[in-house]
Amino acid sequence: MDDVNRMHNQGHDVIGTLAYACLLDDKGDYVIMHDVIRDMALWIACECGKMKDNFLSQAVLALLQCLNLSMTSIRQLPIELQTLVKLRTSESFIEELQCLQHLSVLSITITRVAAFHRFFSTHRFQSCTQDLSLQLFSGSKSINIYTLKHMKQLHVLRMSDCKSLEELKIDLDREAKTIQASQNLRNSGIISKRFFNSLHRLYVDNCSKLEHLSWVLLAPNLTILRVSLCFEIEEIISAERLREVPEAKNLIPFRRLEVLYLSHLR
Repeated sequence: MDDVNRMHNQGHDVIGTLAYACLLDDKGDYVIMHDVIRDMALWIACECGKMKDNFLSQAVLALLQCLNLSMTSIRQLPIELQTLVKLRTSESFIEELQCLQHLSVLSITITRVAAFHRFFSTHRFQSCTQDLSLQLFSGSKSINIYTLKHMKQLHVLRMSDCKSLEELKIDLDREAKTIQASQNLRNSGIISKRFFNSLHRLYVDNCSKLEHLSWVLLAPNLTILRVSLCFEIEEIISAERLREVPEAKNLIPFRRLEVLYLSHLR
């Protein structure tokens, strides 16, 4: 864990240096690639950048380890990018991600239920995802948030514009039955190890039908919580719903919370 934190801090230092040199544009909560750098990345990814006798293309691709494709129109990863270890992308690349054997840090945006299930069918994606954005999910009334239980490196979860979403389920019963059937164990501590211990930041915006966020009790290390434009939310943690989750009764809510932002709730 110390190695992960050290790498995380080093990453912040590198980003700060690039932003200071105007190679990245600082937007507050995030940075974007400078137009010149973006144009070069797009040029590398185009057909002319694949020419074997193109020295610049080969040299840069050999050094390139981190790439942000989330705001581009690229829909297919060039084969030369298989050495990537860090990537920010969208659900359009879920199949192509299979070829990135060195990928260790992934940030991804998912907008459809089908893509959500397809993504979580691959364990390797779950183990390297640090930043997950769930957007739109048109027509979906509920999501089993416990699907995220294997994402041991998930630091940031963003949910936005999921206007049909009414509930984030905490389906612990099925998990408990699976454990009891396979191991014949009834110790709730087994389940407690599957809480969202790595989650530090949660942003929920414009999910107008969502009624509560009781599951955040299962994220004991949460430091930032922002909830806005969720007009049906009367309380963040529902006492009635908590009775359905016996494992949460001994947890101390928000024990490490540093920033709480609530806006335009019911």
